[in-house]
Amino acid sequence: MMMFILEKKIHLSVWIQAGLSVLFCLFFSAACTPVEHGGADLAVLPPLEEPAADDCSYFYFMWGKSAELEGRFDEAREAYEKSLVCDPEEKFVTRKLANLLIAMGKREQAAAHLEQMIAHDPEDLESLSVLANLYGSMDRVDDAVIVFAKILALDPEDQHTLLRLGVLYARNKEYSRAREVLEQMVDLDPDSFMGHSYLAKLFRELKYYDKAFDAYEKALQINWAPILVYEAAELYESRKRFSRALEIYQRLLEEDETNPQLYSRLSRLYIQLGLYEKAVESLHELREYITDTTKIDMTIARLLLDLKQFDRAADHLQTLVEDKPRDDSASYLLAVARFRAGDRAGAKAVLKKITPDADNYEAVILLLLQINEAEEDHDASITLLEGLIADQASRQAAFYPALASLYWQAKDPAATLSVMARAVDIYPDDSRIWYEYGMFLERAGQRKAAMSKVAKSLKLDPENPYALNFIGYNWADQGIHLERALDYISRAVKVRPHDGFIRDSLGWVYYRLADYQQAIKELQAAIKLEPQDPTIHDHLGDSLLAADRPREAMAAYENALTLYEKEEDRQKLSRKMDRLKAAAP
Repeated sequence: MMMFILEKKIHLSVWIQAGLSVLFCLFFSAACTPVEHGGADLAVLPPLEEPAADDCSYFYFMWGKSAELEGRFDEAREAYEKSLVCDPEEKFVTRKLANLLIAMGKREQAAAHLEQMIAHDPEDLESLSVLANLYGSMDRVDDAVIVFAKILALDPEDQHTLLRLGVLYARNKEYSRAREVLEQMVDLDPDSFMGHSYLAKLFRELKYYDKAFDAYEKALQINWAPILVYEAAELYESRKRFSRALEIYQRLLEEDETNPQLYSRLSRLYIQLGLYEKAVESLHELREYITDTTKIDMTIARLLLDLKQFDRAADHLQTLVEDKPRDDSASYLLAVARFRAGDRAGAKAVLKKITPDADNYEAVILLLLQINEAEEDHDASITLLEGLIADQASRQAAFYPALASLYWQAKDPAATLSVMARAVDIYPDDSRIWYEYGMFLERAGQRKAAMSKVAKSLKLDPENPYALNFIGYNWADQGIHLERALDYISRAVKVRPHDGFIRDSLGWVYYRLADYQQAIKELQAAIKLEPQDPTIHDHLGDSLLAADRPREAMAAYENALTLYEKEEDRQKLSRKMDRLKAAAP
């Protein structure tokens, strides 16, 4: 009798725990539904009627259930398996075991139990559905498709199954099949939010943007879901349909005027539209909802500079600098604003407070040089740079070419080359310094030495497009190493495809190789990029003449003649044009 009472107490305890478990799952479903790899939730089989209480199957079932509720999953699994030994036909226990195995991450074993259930009942839609999802999570895509097909044979209009099948195809990059299934889904239910949503994502992936826009609009008409709304707006922005993106953000703002994300996106969109004043207004609104406003304040300052509202930008930045006096970026922008507003003294005063350890110190000094240039005080710039490079704490590589350029302007080539010689001694591994040294040597008429220095630059940085172009063009101009010149310049074009001068070099090397048609093609492309450069027009004229197109050549020469500024260049070209006229029939 006592044993019977004890057993009843155990059973009562188990049922109380089971009830609490159900309540827990109702409120915290994520804890009861495991998330599989790949981001998809695996469905859990709904319960059937529990087994009868008068056999051993029930005893082990309750034992397993108690262990599962207490998190002792291995013990629970053993108990459920013993329950099935007592009654192999008990579907409820088989289902509980399958759910447990899914929760434990033992997907192969769970699949085996589900397959066993389906073998006994081929029309068990719940088991079929979970098995299809399970196969999908295991990357057994073909098996999942077969099971989905069985479900649809039993219920051809099962929207949930159509959606999961479409998503499975898309995940497996079988886009045409995914599209077919999802379009079948929206044909069956034109108001299917999920169907239109996933079609929009699919069309976006396929870059069928017009179809994606249509699908997004249909989905949003059905349900103005914020996640999808933002996704659609981003696509409109990326495809430069700014007006529609603006409409979406403005509607969202009407619904939630305190959302900082919206103000951020609106300001970005206004910038893309060139509506800088609107962007400033939106950023000021955004400032009200975030703690650290530094980045926003800097963006506002840059926008005001773009609007050429220099005094307003200076006032805005002055406040920021006062709040954060060690913010070198803000101080630099303040100096820019003051300089552009005509306050050179004020700009200098701000810049001189920035110390050499600032990340933007190079830009600071270059702005000081620009101010000196505006005041035509070249000596002050030379003195400044000489002082900076004399001190290891303040010198930077960029200061040497700047100083060399000042000496060149002062018509002192010896001092120019001396500065660059000092630079390569201090920065022997800086490709840019060697290249700049070569350029000054080229200006000084020392081509051989220039080629040597640029070759050193190229050794340090084999893909430096300017060094590749310089060497390749010089070879082409001399008519030597033409195949290597073509290789060098072609590599330079790959790095800088929109540089008209490099493309001019490519055209010129083709001319030297007597491939006149390709030369014409490249030189015409170069002119589109640099229409005001006379040398490119001159080269095009030479190529057209070599291709036996004298009239077009003369037109190219005439364009070059109007663009050349040096009298020496004009006279040289005029003689060439006279020879062409004399040869005309």
